[in-house]
Amino acid sequence: MPNAIPGKPYDIKCTEHSLPEFPDMLFGVSNDNGLMYFNASAYLKSHGQDLKLADFLNTYRPFIQALQETYSLRDDEVCRLNRDGDFTIEVDFVYLFICFTDHQFMGYVNERMNDLFTTGMAVSDSYLFEAARSRFTADVIAKMLPDEKGSDDKEAE
Repeated sequence: MPNAIPGKPYDIKCTEHSLPEFPDMLFGVSNDNGLMYFNASAYLKSHGQDLKLADFLNTYRPFIQALQETYSLRDDEVCRLNRDGDFTIEVDFVYLFICFTDHQFMGYVNERMNDLFTTGMAVSDSYLFEAARSRFTADVIAKMLPDEKGSDDKEAE
Protein backbone atom coordinates (compact mmCIF):
# COMPACT_ATOMS: atom_id res chain seq x y z
CA MET A 1 0.00 0.00 0.00
CA PRO A 2 1.59 3.26 -1.08
CA ASN A 3 2.01 6.27 1.21
CA ALA A 4 1.56 8.63 -1.72
CA ILE A 5 -0.52 8.44 -4.87
CA PRO A 6 1.79 7.13 -7.59
CA GLY A 7 1.84 7.98 -11.27
CA LYS A 8 0.10 10.35 -13.59
CA PRO A 9 -3.52 11.54 -13.37
CA TYR A 10 -6.00 9.06 -14.82
CA ASP A 11 -9.14 9.55 -16.89
CA ILE A 12 -11.78 8.79 -14.26
CA LYS A 13 -15.02 10.80 -14.34
CA CYS A 14 -17.13 10.08 -11.25
CA THR A 15 -20.70 11.15 -12.02
CA GLU A 16 -22.81 8.08 -11.11
CA HIS A 17 -24.96 7.90 -7.98
CA SER A 18 -24.72 4.19 -7.16
CA LEU A 19 -25.63 4.27 -3.46
CA PRO A 20 -28.99 5.92 -2.69
CA GLU A 21 -28.04 6.21 1.00
CA PHE A 22 -25.02 8.31 0.00
CA PRO A 23 -26.13 10.65 -2.81
CA ASP A 24 -22.89 12.68 -2.55
CA MET A 25 -20.75 9.61 -3.21
CA LEU A 26 -20.02 9.69 -6.94
CA PHE A 27 -18.70 6.71 -8.90
CA GLY A 28 -17.08 6.23 -12.29
CA VAL A 29 -15.05 3.75 -14.31
CA SER A 30 -11.38 4.24 -15.09
CA ASN A 31 -10.81 4.21 -18.85
CA ASP A 32 -7.44 2.48 -18.56
CA ASN A 33 -8.27 -0.55 -16.37
CA GLY A 34 -12.08 -0.76 -16.32
CA LEU A 35 -12.25 -0.67 -12.51
CA MET A 36 -14.87 1.42 -10.74
CA TYR A 37 -13.74 4.24 -8.43
CA PHE A 38 -15.43 6.78 -6.17
CA ASN A 39 -14.39 10.39 -5.82
CA ALA A 40 -13.08 10.65 -2.25
CA SER A 41 -12.09 14.32 -2.61
CA ALA A 42 -15.55 15.41 -3.79
CA TYR A 43 -17.23 13.42 -1.02
CA LEU A 44 -15.11 15.06 1.67
CA LYS A 45 -15.73 18.52 0.16
CA SER A 46 -19.49 17.95 -0.05
CA HIS A 47 -19.55 17.15 3.66
CA GLY A 48 -17.29 20.03 4.64
CA GLN A 49 -14.86 17.64 6.27
CA ASP A 50 -11.25 18.55 6.82
CA LEU A 51 -10.05 14.95 6.68
CA LYS A 52 -6.95 14.00 4.73
CA LEU A 53 -6.70 11.06 2.37
CA ALA A 54 -3.26 10.26 3.78
CA ASP A 55 -4.86 9.78 7.21
CA PHE A 56 -7.30 7.27 5.72
CA LEU A 57 -4.51 5.39 3.92
CA ASN A 58 -2.32 5.28 7.04
CA THR A 59 -4.92 4.72 9.76
CA TYR A 60 -6.78 2.01 7.87
CA ARG A 61 -3.67 0.43 6.35
CA PRO A 62 -4.21 -3.13 7.73
CA PHE A 63 -7.81 -3.18 6.47
CA ILE A 64 -6.83 -1.69 3.11
CA GLN A 65 -4.10 -4.30 2.69
CA ALA A 66 -6.52 -7.11 3.56
CA LEU A 67 -9.05 -5.90 0.99
CA GLN A 68 -6.31 -5.29 -1.54
CA GLU A 69 -5.19 -8.90 -1.16
CA THR A 70 -8.76 -10.23 -1.24
CA TYR A 71 -9.54 -8.42 -4.49
CA SER A 72 -6.05 -8.83 -6.02
CA LEU A 73 -5.51 -5.10 -6.45
CA ARG A 74 -2.11 -3.61 -7.15
CA ASP A 75 -0.95 -0.57 -5.18
CA ASP A 76 -1.54 1.71 -8.17
CA GLU A 77 -5.15 0.49 -8.49
CA VAL A 78 -6.23 1.32 -4.92
CA CYS A 79 -6.12 5.11 -5.07
CA ARG A 80 -5.69 7.34 -8.10
CA LEU A 81 -5.57 11.02 -8.90
CA ASN A 82 -7.99 11.95 -11.68
CA ARG A 83 -7.49 14.67 -14.28
CA ASP A 84 -9.58 17.11 -12.23
CA GLY A 85 -7.07 16.83 -9.37
CA ASP A 86 -9.38 14.74 -7.18
CA PHE A 87 -8.40 11.57 -5.37
CA THR A 88 -10.41 8.53 -6.36
CA ILE A 89 -10.47 5.20 -4.54
CA GLU A 90 -11.36 1.78 -5.94
CA VAL A 91 -14.98 0.89 -5.17
CA ASP A 92 -14.25 -2.08 -2.89
CA PHE A 93 -13.02 0.38 -0.25
CA VAL A 94 -16.14 2.58 -0.18
CA TYR A 95 -17.63 1.29 3.09
CA LEU A 96 -14.27 1.44 4.83
CA PHE A 97 -13.92 5.04 3.63
CA ILE A 98 -17.41 5.93 4.85
CA CYS A 99 -16.47 4.51 8.27
CA PHE A 100 -13.42 6.81 8.20
CA THR A 101 -15.59 9.85 7.47
CA ASP A 102 -18.45 8.88 9.81
CA HIS A 103 -17.51 6.62 12.71
CA GLN A 104 -21.21 6.06 13.54
CA PHE A 105 -21.57 4.27 10.21
CA MET A 106 -19.53 1.41 11.67
CA GLY A 107 -22.39 0.80 14.13
CA TYR A 108 -24.83 0.54 11.23
CA VAL A 109 -22.52 -1.85 9.37
CA ASN A 110 -22.11 -3.93 12.51
CA GLU A 111 -25.89 -4.17 12.95
CA ARG A 112 -26.35 -5.31 9.34
CA MET A 113 -23.59 -7.91 9.74
CA ASN A 114 -25.28 -9.14 12.91
CA ASP A 115 -28.56 -9.42 10.98
CA LEU A 116 -26.79 -11.38 8.27
CA PHE A 117 -25.11 -13.84 10.61
CA THR A 118 -28.07 -14.34 12.97
CA THR A 119 -30.96 -14.41 10.49
CA GLY A 120 -29.22 -15.14 7.21
CA MET A 121 -30.47 -11.90 5.69
CA ALA A 122 -29.67 -8.19 5.87
CA VAL A 123 -31.32 -5.27 4.07
CA SER A 124 -30.80 -1.53 4.22
CA ASP A 125 -33.29 0.85 5.79
CA SER A 126 -33.85 2.51 2.41
CA TYR A 127 -34.64 -0.89 0.86
CA LEU A 128 -37.25 -1.54 3.56
CA PHE A 129 -38.79 1.87 2.96
CA GLU A 130 -38.90 1.45 -0.83
CA ALA A 131 -40.27 -2.10 -0.55
CA ALA A 132 -43.08 -0.95 1.75
CA ARG A 133 -43.81 2.06 -0.46
CA SER A 134 -44.02 -0.09 -3.59
CA ARG A 135 -46.28 -2.71 -1.97
CA PHE A 136 -48.67 -0.65 0.14
CA THR A 137 -50.80 2.42 -0.45
CA ALA A 138 -50.27 5.50 1.68
CA ASP A 139 -53.48 4.68 3.55
CA VAL A 140 -52.26 1.19 4.46
CA ILE A 141 -48.90 2.55 5.61
CA ALA A 142 -50.65 5.22 7.69
CA LYS A 143 -52.77 2.52 9.37
CA MET A 144 -49.62 0.57 10.26
CA LEU A 145 -48.02 3.58 11.95
CA PRO A 146 -49.02 4.54 15.48
CA ASP A 147 -51.41 7.43 15.73
CA GLU A 148 -49.27 10.00 17.52
CA LYS A 149 -52.19 12.32 18.17
CA GLY A 150 -54.29 9.47 19.56
CA SER A 151 -51.45 8.22 21.77
CA ASP A 152 -50.86 11.74 23.11
CA ASP A 153 -54.57 12.04 23.98
CA LYS A 154 -54.50 8.71 25.80
CA GLU A 155 -51.46 9.74 27.81
CA ALA A 156 -53.16 13.00 28.82
CA GLU A 157 -56.19 11.14 30.26
